Formats: sequence, structure tokens, C-alpha cells
Amino acid sequence: EVKVSDVASGRTLWKGGFRAEANTATAIAPVDPGAGQGVLLIEYTVDGLRRVNHYLYGEPPFRLADYRKWIRKAKIPGLD
Repeated sequence: EVKVSDVASGRTLWKGGFRAEANTATAIAPVDPGAGQGVLLIEYTVDGLRRVNHYLYGEPPFRLADYRKWIRKAKIPGLD
């Protein structure tokens, strides 16, 4: 199970199941966050363990203050 959401708006962009072989990169679904800049929060479960990651989208440069705000809002362990 995977869920991709925009941190700033909280809007879910994609949610569903996935299957990927070990040690591979696997495209699951196209996700279009739209215009602007932000962070996508990627929450997934593998072998019963919940994991999180993030993806910074938009055209650089990014303001460090904006990035920090998004990461705090996302509550990503180890990045707060």
C-alpha cells in the first residue's frame, strides 16, 4: 500500500497497492503535483512496516525556509 500526498495542501495525489522486486526501481503510477513548488509525502508499507519518504518538486531555486516548513508539517522522522 502506498499513498502520495502534497504536504502543503494535504491533498492525496495517488493511493493504492504496488508490487516491486527487491533492489529495483519500479514506476507505480504517474503523479502530477501541479504548478509551483512543494514536497510530496510518500507513505508506504512493506512487510508490515510503515515507511515514509519525500520528493521535492518544482523549479529551483528553493527557499530553505519553505523546505523546512514543509518538512516540519510532513513530520518525517529524522528530518524534523
